[in-house]
Amino acid sequence: MAVVAALSVVVGPITELVKAVIPLCRRHLGYLVHYKRNINELREQMNKLEKLRTDVGQSVDVDRSRGQVIKEMREVRSWLDGVDAAIVLLQENKGCCFQWDCGRAHYHVGKEAKRKTDVVINLLREEAQFDGSVSIPPPPPLGIESMSSMLDFQVFEPTKLAMEQIMEALEDKKFNFIGVYGMGGVGKTTMMNELAKKLKKEGFFDQVVMVTVSQNLILKKIQDEIGENLGFKIEEEAESVRARRLSARIEQEERILIILDDLWNPLKLTKVGIPCGDRVIGDIIGGNDGRRCNCNVIITTRFLEVCDQMSTQYNVEVMLLEEADAWKLFGMSVGGDRVNSSELNEVAREVVKECGGLPVALVTVGKALRNKDRTIWVDALAQLKRSIPSRILGMQKQEDLLPYVWAEDIFEAIENINEARNRLHTVLDTLKRSSLLLNVEDRRRNGCVRMHDIIRDVAIWIASQEDQHGFVVKAGRGLEEWPNMENLRNCKRLSLMQNKINKFPEQMSYCSQLGTISLRDNRSLREILDGCFEGMKSLKVLDLRNTDIVSIPSSFSWLTEQLRVLHLNIVKSSLDLSALGNMKKLEILNLSSSLGLRTLPKEIGGLTNLKSLDLSRNSRLIIPPKILSKLSRLEELHVLQSFDGWEVDEGSKKDGSSCSSSKACLSEVASLARLTRVELVVSNIECLMSSNTTISLQLGAQNLTHFYIGCSFIPMRRTVAWSSYIIPIEGNYEATLLF
Repeated sequence: MAVVAALSVVVGPITELVKAVIPLCRRHLGYLVHYKRNINELREQMNKLEKLRTDVGQSVDVDRSRGQVIKEMREVRSWLDGVDAAIVLLQENKGCCFQWDCGRAHYHVGKEAKRKTDVVINLLREEAQFDGSVSIPPPPPLGIESMSSMLDFQVFEPTKLAMEQIMEALEDKKFNFIGVYGMGGVGKTTMMNELAKKLKKEGFFDQVVMVTVSQNLILKKIQDEIGENLGFKIEEEAESVRARRLSARIEQEERILIILDDLWNPLKLTKVGIPCGDRVIGDIIGGNDGRRCNCNVIITTRFLEVCDQMSTQYNVEVMLLEEADAWKLFGMSVGGDRVNSSELNEVAREVVKECGGLPVALVTVGKALRNKDRTIWVDALAQLKRSIPSRILGMQKQEDLLPYVWAEDIFEAIENINEARNRLHTVLDTLKRSSLLLNVEDRRRNGCVRMHDIIRDVAIWIASQEDQHGFVVKAGRGLEEWPNMENLRNCKRLSLMQNKINKFPEQMSYCSQLGTISLRDNRSLREILDGCFEGMKSLKVLDLRNTDIVSIPSSFSWLTEQLRVLHLNIVKSSLDLSALGNMKKLEILNLSSSLGLRTLPKEIGGLTNLKSLDLSRNSRLIIPPKILSKLSRLEELHVLQSFDGWEVDEGSKKDGSSCSSSKACLSEVASLARLTRVELVVSNIECLMSSNTTISLQLGAQNLTHFYIGCSFIPMRRTVAWSSYIIPIEGNYEATLLF
C-alpha cells in the first residue's frame, strides 16, 4: 500500500505534466507533419485578404467621393494599414515560406505558415465588424446662412417694402403661411434667398430650408431636398408614407421655415409632408401630444391665383423698380461709371426705359453691354425699340378688346356680347393675377390694363409665328408707308396702329388671309384707294379710329359677307356711308367721335344683324326716326355726349300736339327687346314720360344689365351741369339717372 501511495504521489504530477506537454508536442509535431497544409491554408487566406482589401479600399474611395464620412481610424484606416503590412511581410517571405524544399527544416516552415495564417484570419474577422459599411452618413450641410450674398442683390424700395411686409407677417403669430407673388424676373427668388439668410442668422428660426419647385413639379424631388437639408434620408417609396415620414421629421424642429420657390400650380402641403397651419402636432401622423406646430411656410409664385387656391394667410406683391432704382441697378450691371459719361448717358437712359423696371432685364442687358462701344449700345437700343415700342404703353380698356374677342370667336358657347364681356373680364383678371397684365394706377384711365414691355415683346414674338397665329405687329414705329406686301402674304392679323401712314396700298390681294386690320391713330391716313379691299374675303375686323378717311372705296363691297366689326371716324359730312347698309354680317359698329357725322344714314337700319352701335361723342348728330327700331338684334346702344333731341311720342305731349317725326323717339330704343346696355342723354324729360316708352321699358327691363340715362338742366349742351343718382332697383343690373 505504501508503494502504491508513493507511486501515486509521483505519477500524479507526471501525468499532469504529460497532459500539458502532449498538446504542445502535438502542435509542434503538426508544424512538421502538416507543413504543406499550413502553407496551402496561408495561401488561401492570403488570397481572401487581398481581395477583401481591394473591396474595402474601393468602398472607402466611393463613399468619400459621395461626401460620406469614413468611420474612425481604428475601425477602417488602422485595419487597412494592418492588412497592407501583412501583405508586404508575406510577399517578402514568400520565397522562404512557400519553397519548403529550399533546405530549411519542414518544421520551421510549417510553424511560420501557421502563425501568419492566424494573423490573416484575425484581420478577416475584424473586417466583419464593419457590417458591410465603411462610412457613416454625413452631417447635415451647412445652413443657408453660410451661403455668400448674390452680387446682383440690392435692397431697392420695392424689395425693401416686400421684405418688411414678410417680416411683419412672420412676427405676427397669426400668420404661418405667406404668399409672395410678382411677375417673372422681378426678383422674388433673389430676395427670398437673402431674406432666408437674414432670418437664420438673426435667430428667427432654428432651421430655414429653401427648395425650388418650378413648373415641372416632382413631389419626390421636393421631399428629398427638404429631407437632405435636414440631414434626413427618406427611404420609403410610397408617397403617403414618405409624406408622413417627412412630417414627423419636420415636427421635431422647434422653429422651422420652409420656402417653396417658383410654384406654377397649387400644391397640397400635406402631400409633401409639410405640417403647416393652425394645427396641433400629431394631426398628420396620428396622435396628439398638445404641442403646436412651429412650421412656417412661404411660397413664391408668378400667380396670385396660386396663393388664393392654396389659401395663404397673407400675400405680398413684389413690384417693379421705379426709374431711379432701375437706373442704379443698370449702372451697377454695366460696371464703372460709364452710364454717366457724356458718350453713353443719353442712350443708356433710353435702354433703361425700354427695360421697364424689370430687374432681370436690367441686369441681363447691362452685363451684355459692359465694355461695349457706343455703336453696339445704339444698335441694342434699336433692337429693343423694334421689339418693344417705347411709345406704346400697352394700355387697353376692356371695351377696346371686346370687339376683337367677339369677331374672332375666341370664347366658345357665348350667346351675346354681355356674356363675352363677362368672360373677357374673367380672363383679364386671371392674366393680372398671373402678373402678365398690370393695372393702370390712374383715375383718368379707369378700367385700363397694361402689359409690361418685356412680356409684350415675348407675346408679339409668339404671335408672329406664321405657321401658328400669323400676327404682324408694327405699332408705334413711326411708319409712313405700308409694309412690304410680300411679308404679309401669310399674315392673319395686322396691327399698324399709332404710325404715320397716309394711304392704303392700291390693292391687297396678297393679304387674302387677313382677318383683322388695325390702323387706329394713323391721323395722316386720308385715302383708301378704290381697289384696296378686292379679294379680301376673310376680313372680320377693320379698325380705322382716329384717322382722317375722306371717302369709302368701292371695294368695300368685298367686305359685305364677312366683316363683323367696323370702327370708323367720319371727318367729312359729305362722306357717303350708303355702302354700310350692305354689310349684313356686321355685328359691332363704332362711329364715335365722328365730327363729320351730322345725320345717321337710313342705311344703318338695314344692319339687321347689328348687336352693338356706338354713336357717342357726336355733338352734332341727329338720329332720324324709324332707324333704331329696325335693329331688332341690337344688344348695346351708346349715345352719350351725342344726340339728345329725342322726340316725344305722338299723343304724349301735354298740349296734345303731335311730334314732328324728324327725330327718333325714345320709345324706339325702349322697343328693342334684346338690349342689355343703354347709355344716352335726353334734353326733354317728357320723352321719358311717354306711355309707349314706359311700357316698352317695363317689358324690356328683364334683359337690361346696365343703363345710363341723363337729362340736362340747361339747354346749352356745352355748359351742362350734371348730378348723378343710383336708382335702387331689384335685379342684377346697374342703373344711373342723371338730372
